[in-house]
Amino acid sequence: MRKLPMSSLQQIATALWLLTPATLFAQQSIPTPTPQSTAPADRPTQTSPPDEQVFHVGGDVKKPKALQIVDATYSKDGLKNKISGNVEVYIVVDKSGTPTRLRIVHGLGYGLDEEALQAVRQYRFQPATRDGQPVCVELYVDVKFWIKHGWF
Repeated sequence: MRKLPMSSLQQIATALWLLTPATLFAQQSIPTPTPQSTAPADRPTQTSPPDEQVFHVGGDVKKPKALQIVDATYSKDGLKNKISGNVEVYIVVDKSGTPTRLRIVHGLGYGLDEEALQAVRQYRFQPATRDGQPVCVELYVDVKFWIKHGWF
């Protein structure tokens, strides 16, 4: 079998492709308010006091402000299998601004769900308020995992 000579453009493109490593990204989006029809968490990982009322953001309930967002890391299995996508995490932000009642709403598997939970547990918020007083609110957080292959 005889190889055909490559053009200069093909050689440059091949060299750039071989020299450009894949770039890994794991990032979080800003937490979004929970829709009014959301069901409560069924498997909490942490709990705020059960007598605490959980509010929805909107009207006289002001959303919490993110003070600390921790980046999630890729799991070995997720990286090995080149898994990309979003892990959606349900949380209740308590009166002190700590995420509680974490649960996976939509996961990716391959250890990425656990990595997302580990990162979100470390988030800190300025608490949500109602009439100027701190209150518990529920939110969804999207943790994005994606592998971006750079070409140029």
